[in-house]
Amino acid sequence: MKKMYLVLIAIVMAVSFSAFTKIEKAPVGDYKYDDGTGMVDVPPEIDVNFYCPQGTLYECVIEINDENELIYLNGNVHRWQ
Repeated sequence: MKKMYLVLIAIVMAVSFSAFTKIEKAPVGDYKYDDGTGMVDVPPEIDVNFYCPQGTLYECVIEINDENELIYLNGNVHRWQ
């Protein structure tokens, strides 16, 4: 009986700890740009959604390494409103 209570307490603790675990920001790996040699990932310090919120009207262009770069999301030009 004591083991059953210990298992129950362990399950409750595991659920409660996982419920309050901070979710990390998704990696930026899906956002790419053409640097002249091919498609490369947008640097992680650049928050693409901050500069170009998702939408459908305008192409997303961000200055990276002193050049305006067209941003691609999953192989398609990323657009914003």
